[in-house]
Amino acid sequence: MTPRPVDFRGLTSGDAAAALALLAGARPAPAVMASAEATAAAWSAPGAGFAAIDQDRGLTALATLHLAPSIYTGADWAHIEDVVVRSTVGAQLTEPLLRHALTELAARGFPQTSVGIPPGQEWLAVAARAAGFVDELLYMGRGALGEVRGGVPTGWRSAVPAGLSVHAAHDGDAAALDDLVAVFAREFGYPSGADPATVRDFLGRPNTGAMIAELEGEPAGFIATSSAFSLHYGGPTLMLDDLVVRPEARRRGIARALVEGSLESAAARGATTARLWMQGDDEIARRFYASLGFSADGHVLMLPEDAR
Repeated sequence: MTPRPVDFRGLTSGDAAAALALLAGARPAPAVMASAEATAAAWSAPGAGFAAIDQDRGLTALATLHLAPSIYTGADWAHIEDVVVRSTVGAQLTEPLLRHALTELAARGFPQTSVGIPPGQEWLAVAARAAGFVDELLYMGRGALGEVRGGVPTGWRSAVPAGLSVHAAHDGDAAALDDLVAVFAREFGYPSGADPATVRDFLGRPNTGAMIAELEGEPAGFIATSSAFSLHYGGPTLMLDDLVVRPEARRRGIARALVEGSLESAAARGATTARLWMQGDDEIARRFYASLGFSADGHVLMLPEDAR
């Protein structure tokens, strides 16, 4: 079957209704559908994603983007959040759509690109690998962040250990966060290009933030997060990006308090799901997040540096 010609362009708020109609016919269909109003609002700014337009059928495929900076380098990265393709052209159009996205993102200077593969969408993994993605990571996710009463989800938060406090990071925490980012970089072998100005820029972005933990008044750990909008996950979702606790302060409930504080804050802002990436063979991390209600939820493919 010869592929029908399509035009690629940026995704806009005007595509919301057609996108949700396309998603409703997907297999497997998502358990929860975002509203057209919320989708249009999320796509009102440039950079929402890419659309493939058939001159006769209209919107035929789309790829949405989650754009966020790294707290430890300040460099922006791009995650292809959702890929939705009309079933009659799926195998033929998915790879070209991903290649178009990579070309556009490379032209914009994004140093890192990844794509999420939800459960049951191995056809997307095949197309992503054909487009150059490799290095599989595990997705873990949890829904139902909790019934919110007075801004606080009920029924799941652990008791905060004595002497520990957790709060949303602000400009005044930039120097302390910079020190903690250096701990994170050493722990995972990343180059640490952070400085207080980079951290302040991260905290000032509309869709990124951090929680910082203090033990007996001293900074002991942090978690960096970002907010995304996902069609497959029904709307606003929290991404847990980086988590570190000083070695001398571990096994005292700090990591759990940071994750739970982030989930609480996100639920109060309207997020209904949370997700993270991790190495699939990291059993310690996997058990830790499972104890917080997370479970395996697909995987993530990365674009290698020499393919960018």
